[in-house]
Order: sequence, then structure tokens, then C-alpha cells
Amino acid sequence: MLRRGLFLCLFSILLLTFTGCSDAESEAGNNGGSNKNQGANEEVTIKLFNNKTEIHDDLLQLSKEYEELHPNVKIEVESLMASDYNTSLSAKFAAGETPDIFRVIGHSGLETWVEYLVDLSDQPWVDVMHESTIPGITYEGSIYGMPLGIEGLGYIYNKDLFDEAGITEIPVTLTELEDAVEKLNAAGIAPFVSSYASTFNPGHFAINNPFAKQENPTEFMEQISNGTANFIDNDIFNQWLDLIDLEINNAHQNPLSTGYSEQVTNFATEQGAMTLSTNSIETLLYEVNPDLNLGMMPMPINNDVALNEPLFTSVPFYWVIHNESDVIDEAKDFLIWLSTTEAGERYITEEFMHIPPFTNMEANVDAIGEISNDLYIQTNEIPSLAFEWNKYPDGLAPELGAALQKYVAGESDREELLTEFLRLWESLQ
Repeated sequence: MLRRGLFLCLFSILLLTFTGCSDAESEAGNNGGSNKNQGANEEVTIKLFNNKTEIHDDLLQLSKEYEELHPNVKIEVESLMASDYNTSLSAKFAAGETPDIFRVIGHSGLETWVEYLVDLSDQPWVDVMHESTIPGITYEGSIYGMPLGIEGLGYIYNKDLFDEAGITEIPVTLTELEDAVEKLNAAGIAPFVSSYASTFNPGHFAINNPFAKQENPTEFMEQISNGTANFIDNDIFNQWLDLIDLEINNAHQNPLSTGYSEQVTNFATEQGAMTLSTNSIETLLYEVNPDLNLGMMPMPINNDVALNEPLFTSVPFYWVIHNESDVIDEAKDFLIWLSTTEAGERYITEEFMHIPPFTNMEANVDAIGEISNDLYIQTNEIPSLAFEWNKYPDGLAPELGAALQKYVAGESDREELLTEFLRLWESLQ
């Protein structure tokens, strides 16, 4: 063992003696990041694990562009649907196949993974993070991840189908939405494309609605945890189920047999007028049908305009670096390049079609697409509500989604569903 160590030491000295500094190091330094290893002949690989399949192809192109500027760095991109991502990430850690850069949700997700993460508080992009993006990735005063984009959640709607049905105003109350559903049905247009085959959409997107519309969502969750509140007696949760019933009873096909890919295809081919999603679905929809005319609208649960007008916005996930990675410096350099250079801005605001989470970038309203543009305009006019699922007890969202699936299947009534919500919360807190 000692002889092997001496050999490696001598080899390292010889390698440093003969390689020196290359032109690539100078060039890379001018394109963002420290790139302290760019003069070495040894090629390094950054393994990046992504949970947004919508931007997979763009990440591959971004990686090629980055590799051209940094010849000694290769980036391997693996993407998985969000519904399967957390299970796969845990499996990778258990098998010793950990990615160098991966994504975690803020708040509860950060608490779960923080012991495996590099403290990134000293990185240059921290100074340009939008203030609202900081709390979700801060633990005991340190920042552990970089946001990539601000996303919005609501009903994506087809403006042309609304026009065809004679809907001239976007519904912001439940009564107005019920009227719109009647008009769509009368015109022979299915009102909704609903995706409940996976627990992700119901457990994250649908159930966020009643949590976010509590007077104080964080306080409400604390009250659920300490037993001073429950779901059964909560007006907002009961009213929310009126919306769920309206959607499920007016869906294009059985929501329980509609997964994410079917949701994209069915909505893009105009099989329904509304679907629940974030603006990240936009690139996939336009790949199927580039002629779509789309927007984003609220998800009303009652007739309180002030309560129902806001959309939901947040940073759903943050890029983090594994603290036992062999390429921590290179991974940091990559994130710096992505967040501080013109090329990085182009990818975030144009190719990914994201609303940027950094003050040094502007949303490109010509590139981000109709849905994101709608979101950008509305949230500038009306303060948005938040994504609250990242504050749930760890692992709760898919369990809530499974409970809601049973309700949609007719296997439980309202009281049984809300009782199950409480049981699940208590079992996982």
C-alpha cells in the first residue's frame, strides 16, 4: 500500500511538471468559473441528474457547448420524470452511484439531503438570487443550492377552444368556472385533461391549492402537526373538493389512466380545454403542436375573487453538489457559468423557457412562450401564492396523491379522504 502511495505521489509530481498551464485554462477562465483543473490533461466527468425531462434535450446541447469551452470536462446528463426521481436518487446513493450535481426541493427536501451537500454560500450567483428563492435552500444560515427557474402552477388553457365555446372572460371564481365548463360541454369540447395515473400531479399540484390558500399555510401545517387543526373541519379543503369533483366529472377520459405523456399528447392535440400543470410543460406541448394558443389561469375553489385570482409560483427544485464528489470544483464552475454568463442566460431564459431566478437576468418574453408570458404578466400584477408541498413531512406528497387517487376512483368519500390525509400527516411528521 505504501509503495503504491509513493508511486502515485511521484506520478502526480511528474504530471504537474510536464503539463504546465494550457491555453484552455485561460480561455475557460474568461467564460465564467475558476476552472483550476483546465490545464491538466486528465479528463473529468460531471454526472448531472435532472428531474425535468422537459429540458433534457436542451441540457444535452448546453453540455456540448460547455464542453467546447472546457475541453477537459465532460458532462453526462441523465433525466428522469419527477414522479420517479426521488426514488431513483435514493437508490443511486444506496448503490454508491451518486451524481455530482442533482436536484432537491427546498425546505423539507433540503433537510433530508443537507448532510450530503456542499455549502455554496460563497458562490458568486448567491448575490444575485431573487430574495424569494433564498429561504427554501437555506439551512442554519448556509445556502446549499442554486435555483434554475421560477415556475408557475395553474390551469393551462387553450385560448382557441375557449373562444370556440364563447368564453370571453377567464374564470376566477368557482361559479364562473362552472359556467365555462357548461359552455365547453355544449360546444362538444371536453373541459379538462386530467392526469391522475401517477401520484405526482394529485399529490403535488392538485393538493397545493388548498394548502396555499390557507390564511397562513405554514401556521396551518404547524397546527395540523400539533393537533389543533385538522382537514375535515377546514372550509378551504372542503371547498377545494368541489373543484376536484368538477374537474374529474368533466375530464376527457379516465384521469386514473392518464399519465404525464398522455396528458401532454391529449392536451396538445386539443382533446380538452384545460389541464393542471406548471409552465414547464410548455416545450413538450409545442413539440406536439406548434400552433397551440395557450395561457395560464387560476384554480378557483369558491367565489372569493381575492383568494382565487393568484397563481402559484416558486422555485420547485434547486441544483446541489454532492459533498463527496471527486469533481466539486468543476461542478461549481459549471453552475457559475450557467448563472453568470450570456450563454447561461440564453439557456435559462430562451432554451429552457424559464423565468430567471437571478436579478442579473431578464425574462425573455419573446422566448419563454405564451404560458410563461401569461404567468409573468399575471404575477407582476397580482402577488402569487407559493408551492407549499416542499414544507410537508418528507415523503408525504405521493401518499396524499395516492389517497386522492382512491377518492377519484370512488373508493372513499370526502370525510374518509380528509381523515386519511390527517392519518398520513401524523404518521410521517
